[in-house]
Amino acid sequence: MEEQSTKTEMQNTVKRPSTYMWLAVISTIMTLFFPIGLISLFYSLKVNRCWKKGKEEKALKASTRAKNWGIAGIVAGILMIIFSSFVIAGIIVFITSVIIPLLTALSSLLPILAPLTAGIATVLVGIVEFLLPIIAGAITLSIHDSIVNSAILLPLF
Repeated sequence: MEEQSTKTEMQNTVKRPSTYMWLAVISTIMTLFFPIGLISLFYSLKVNRCWKKGKEEKALKASTRAKNWGIAGIVAGILMIIFSSFVIAGIIVFITSVIIPLLTALSSLLPILAPLTAGIATVLVGIVEFLLPIIAGAITLSIHDSIVNSAILLPLF
């Protein structure tokens, strides 16, 4: 009985640690890199379980880990968006500055291949012109959806 009252007194003096649930949700849903966000979510849920059992030290560790993993998930998600944008831009630059001039040079060296290389170049230009708005729209849509999802889900926590 005395041990129970000591735990209760200790919980009253130690401030309950933050679960960082909002950070876990943002890093899971918003940044499109959910594996790290799921780890943050796991530790976020662990905070309450440990606190209810009277394990304040474990609750504090879980809170710190939830915060750290949540921040790591957001950073990783932002880096993935930036990296994928550079990869897509690199592919487009490679097609327009290397492949198409190479096809043009090939058609001037071998005139018999001119119709074929002109057709290939036209197709590649069409692909680039077709993909640019789709890629830009997809990036914009994913960012918009992430913001909307966060605005809908955050009040729940």
